[in-house]
Amino acid sequence: MTITYSSITGTRSISGNTGSVSVSTSNSSIATASVSGSTITVTRKGYGSATITCTAAASGCYNKATSTFTVNCNKASRSGSVSCNNVNYNSTVTASVSGNTESGSITWGITNGTGKATINSSGVVTGT
Repeated sequence: MTITYSSITGTRSISGNTGSVSVSTSNSSIATASVSGSTITVTRKGYGSATITCTAAASGCYNKATSTFTVNCNKASRSGSVSCNNVNYNSTVTASVSGNTESGSITWGITNGTGKATINSSGVVTGT
């Protein structure tokens, strides 16, 4: 199971079980798990991998059973581009990135073009 930044939870179904089921996680700072009926819900708490262990209790004619799966909680990738045409000498254009709700660094750069310009860490493009 993979949960990316844009999702908070993922689910898995349980089948063939007649007893009670419990779930645990190898790393609760990455993901937690809960079970309701025949659905296991995994909630992302951080980024990385965790092993989810599902245990069905013994009941009737059935022995206790255990199953595991790995959940990978991935950060989303960010990319974008800004087109600035005709940035005149000593004038500025500000580039921005939207859709980001987490902290992190953004690296700006200038590629292509026929004139000269600079870009600072805030995304301000200045014609030079």
